[in-house]
Amino acid sequence: MSIRESESVANLADTAATVDGAGHSAAIGMAHGRYDSGKDFAGKDVADDYDEKPAPRRWSRQWFFATRARRLAICCLVMGVVIAAIMIPVAIFVIAPKIAQSLITGSTLQFISSDIMDPREDGFTLRVVGKIENTGFLPAHIVVPDPVQVSWQGQNMISLPLDPIDATPGVGATINSTVDAKILDATAFATFAKQMLLVESFDWRLQAMVSATALGITFNNLLLDKTVTLKGFNGLNNVTILSFDLPSSDPTAGIILNIRADLFNPSPIGVDMGDISFNVSLNGSTIGTSSAKGVTVKAGDNLLAMNGNIIPVTSALQGDTLTEMFNFFLAGQASSLLVIGTDVRPSNASKAPISWLRGAFVGLPLTVTLPAQNKIQVITGIDLNQFAISFDPANPWVPKMSSPGIVAHIQMPFTFPISIGRVNMNINMLSNTNATIATIGTGWIPATTQFNGTSGKMMVDLNQAPVNVPQNQQTAFGELMKTIFLGKGTVAVPVLVQSDAVASTAAGNITIAKLPYNNNLPLLGIQGLAAVPPSIDSLTISGGTDTYIDMVIVTKMTNPSNVQMMLNSDVNLDLAYNGQIVGNIVIPNMTLNVGPNTVTANARYFPQTPEARAAGAQLLTAFVNGDTSNTVIQGSTKSSPLTPLIPALSAVSLPVALPGMNIKPGLLTGIQTTTFSIAFDPANPWAPKMSSPNMVASLKLPFAVPITAKSASMAISMLSGTTTIATINTGSLPVTSAISGLTGTMSLDLNGATLNVPQAQQPAFAELMRSIFFGTGAVGIPVSVLADAVTVVAGGDITLTQVPFSTSLALQGLQGLAASPLAIQTFSITGGTPQYISITISVKMVNPSNVQLALNSDVTLNMVYQNQVLGTVTIPNMSLNIGDNTVSASARYSPQTPQAAAVGSQLLTAFVGGTDTVVQVQGSTTATPLGPLIPSLSALTLSTTFPSIKTPLMTQARFALTLTTLFDNIAHANFDASNPTGAPLTITHVTAQLFQGTNQLGTMDADTNIVVPAGGSVTSSTVNLKIQISIPAIQAIFSALGNNLKANVVASRLSVKVGDYGPIDLTYTQNDVPTSFVLTGL
Repeated sequence: MSIRESESVANLADTAATVDGAGHSAAIGMAHGRYDSGKDFAGKDVADDYDEKPAPRRWSRQWFFATRARRLAICCLVMGVVIAAIMIPVAIFVIAPKIAQSLITGSTLQFISSDIMDPREDGFTLRVVGKIENTGFLPAHIVVPDPVQVSWQGQNMISLPLDPIDATPGVGATINSTVDAKILDATAFATFAKQMLLVESFDWRLQAMVSATALGITFNNLLLDKTVTLKGFNGLNNVTILSFDLPSSDPTAGIILNIRADLFNPSPIGVDMGDISFNVSLNGSTIGTSSAKGVTVKAGDNLLAMNGNIIPVTSALQGDTLTEMFNFFLAGQASSLLVIGTDVRPSNASKAPISWLRGAFVGLPLTVTLPAQNKIQVITGIDLNQFAISFDPANPWVPKMSSPGIVAHIQMPFTFPISIGRVNMNINMLSNTNATIATIGTGWIPATTQFNGTSGKMMVDLNQAPVNVPQNQQTAFGELMKTIFLGKGTVAVPVLVQSDAVASTAAGNITIAKLPYNNNLPLLGIQGLAAVPPSIDSLTISGGTDTYIDMVIVTKMTNPSNVQMMLNSDVNLDLAYNGQIVGNIVIPNMTLNVGPNTVTANARYFPQTPEARAAGAQLLTAFVNGDTSNTVIQGSTKSSPLTPLIPALSAVSLPVALPGMNIKPGLLTGIQTTTFSIAFDPANPWAPKMSSPNMVASLKLPFAVPITAKSASMAISMLSGTTTIATINTGSLPVTSAISGLTGTMSLDLNGATLNVPQAQQPAFAELMRSIFFGTGAVGIPVSVLADAVTVVAGGDITLTQVPFSTSLALQGLQGLAASPLAIQTFSITGGTPQYISITISVKMVNPSNVQLALNSDVTLNMVYQNQVLGTVTIPNMSLNIGDNTVSASARYSPQTPQAAAVGSQLLTAFVGGTDTVVQVQGSTTATPLGPLIPSLSALTLSTTFPSIKTPLMTQARFALTLTTLFDNIAHANFDASNPTGAPLTITHVTAQLFQGTNQLGTMDADTNIVVPAGGSVTSSTVNLKIQISIPAIQAIFSALGNNLKANVVASRLSVKVGDYGPIDLTYTQNDVPTSFVLTGL
């Protein structure tokens, strides 16, 4: 019965009591003749219901006897009164008592409610509400002078006083009395009380002697003997829990328990219980206690506020029972509890417990149903931030999943402290059709909780939980991995989570089973790693062969998702360029962390087809030249041994900018040269040709890969400071290379490359040539080189362009050709013209440098003696090889000034006198038509020894003495003249002295015309010798007669013409000239 129904019953009882009180008063009033005609049975004024009426008119004797009819009526009335006077006593004293007993016996008694209040060991206060029906047709007042004896099963238990009862015809009587009941037999009453609580109904027999008053007549000694059937408490088996709360806990008492229950009492008997206590058990195991204060069990619904606690478990059975109760409650299932009375005490703590009440209550079992609630959604949400999926190549269909810092939002139905220490989650990953494509079983893992009231958070770390993929769902799981790998934004993966949790409470540990939660895993797509284009931080070539190149690439790849992928195996991707696969990239033991990843990958350049090799050559050419190339890293069905990831990885297509390595700086470390050759063209002197055989370029490679150089071209800039003064473009030259490891050489021959000298830089270039010409030792020429090279790498031709190198060409200076003396090897005067004497010479010129000069034009130098230019020396089509050079030259003796002629005479005097003379060969601004060499040759000064004639000009002298000699001292002489030159000599005058020893023999001063052919001898015509008159002279002459003497000829003037040039006045001395004197004409 509900609270409202119990209140209705209570109101009905109160109304019955009110009506009963009013009727009782009315009956009493009637019995004593005091009934107030102005009041109804409810005690209201009649005047409240009727209007005031006019007063009746007065009676008079005349009115009674006014007519005959009235007189007849009065007679009948008198007769009736006489008869009544006789019959009424008979009815009252003989018939009425029997009728009264019959009415009492035939009446029915019903107890509406009986409330036992203030129970005591010997009695209690009873408030009884009831009614008596079938009381007859007359109003009556019934008095019970002595207490009613109440018996049960033949045993008198209590005596019960009753207040007087007033019965109303057709209505009966009501009972509403509060009286003190006295227990006559405590043992019997205790037995009854216990049965009353248990049985469905019981009988009470009420016995007493009563008196009844009706029509003013009282009838005594009437017997009241009624058996009343009352409903028992029926075990109070209709208890409904209205609310159930576990608000807090106590470390020693367990979980505090608050219950509001509706206890329905089917019996009309109520009991003031006081304070009651229970044990609460489930499945025969006590799980807690409860109590209620000031409990009065009334008929109908009773609201009980019970407080207690779920006691700490002390056995595994208790723990299992407690777990079962919680799981039933959370799952929305009813639990049947057994509540057993353990104690009942008066609410007044000063009063002792009532034994008969305690005996009845203690041990009373109440079956209580903890009603089914709506299924409680304990887990209301799950926050997941990051995920990690780890694959095992040996078992790819059972990857491991991790998710640190999972936060489950929990809503508990109670506020008592609870701490979840372990959970076991079973996560089903669902497809769009809710099919389970994978199951994640965590096993028991640690958990921590934080609560604020009923709301809380549970924190767990999912660590390497196996993901089991059924065989029939492997395709779907692979597509799921593809969706995650390629997806953008949130990739919602539906999951059904069922969690078991071990919770620690003040009552002990409980296991909460199968907490469900449907959610979507908030995975963020990896976007195929293309959200942030991969960038290459470094690329190192680690090795290679003639067919492939191995590289180590450090790249930065960004994983924009919240999913870490640990493949624990290699990923093999294709490297494509211009639509051709030119190699592959292997990421060993690939792991993709969330966010930026620095990944070290192994790449192999290995094009397989002609088309791929052609594309690869373009890629390598751009790479080694430092140019960025747009490549594509793409997956294939062979990208991974992990079958679940093949759909994902085979769809990968990543544009990657491959930065060039730019190996050019530092590639050339030096250029070794042996010799140089510079050949000039008089028609274009500012564009000479340069050659340098066997130039060797030293290489330092940044990687050890077999490389073969095929050809090279160089743009060489000769520098003066930072200014280019000449350039050489070699064009493509064949090269040979020898490369081992990281070092090698490249050899080529520079042959006739044109040196282009800009007009503005011609002076600087000429000065450069001057520095070479006069330099001593090494003459470094700064050059800047930009080289192009075609090489063969991994089976393809790649071109290196604009490889820079700066060095100094190691030229050796010519030292102005003065490192070794200029030695005249041959000297020949070949002729003479009126203007000059022609001389041919051959000289040995030493070029100490490594530079060969081919002037391809004549060089004319001045012949200088004693600072006077005596003529020129012309080297035709001059070429200076490296080392010794025998140079044929032609000289012209032609002094132009008297001073020069005088000095020239001295030179020739020494020449014919057999004395070698040092002369200088000097350049001039007109020495060459080659502008680049004018500064060089104009500053040239060479010393050489001008060779003299080593053979005497006179081979024999003859003097003839005649008789006249005695008188004029004149002897006639002639001599044999020799010409060692290659030009005819003509002696035109001789002024000379003839000595023997120190004795002068004579003098000669005569014009002559002695022509001595080139390389020949002649006997001169007769000339006069004036004999020196002295005794020694005469003695010498006479001693020589018939014999020869050695005479010394000292010519102070010897005029000689060389060819047509001259005459030249010379001095000439020749000693030991064979001289003979003869006497003639005697």
